[in-house]
Amino acid sequence: MPTTRREMLTVLVLLTVALAAMAGVGWRTPAPPPGAAPPTTPTPLDLNRATWQEFELLPGFGETLAHAVIEHRIRHGPFRSAAELRQVPGMTDRIFGMALPEVTVREGR
Repeated sequence: MPTTRREMLTVLVLLTVALAAMAGVGWRTPAPPPGAAPPTTPTPLDLNRATWQEFELLPGFGETLAHAVIEHRIRHGPFRSAAELRQVPGMTDRIFGMALPEVTVREGR
């Protein structure tokens, strides 16, 4: 049990680093096995039901933009149209144009 201020600080720093490392593990997509077919997304992808892993597979998307779409959906509620995807921070006209044919907003979700 840490007794000094320095020991407590050391334990706190170690716990913080350990938690940060554990949190980072879930954010990485594992590499496909050698010779495996590239992953595909179900097309069209429902903006209100897709996971960040599915968003990451859209053309032009990466991990950061995929997480931004999820964050936007959490903060602003469900998408009402695919055109609202343009409002996601970091979404460029080029990426939006590539993604638009690949996404949809299904009714009744």
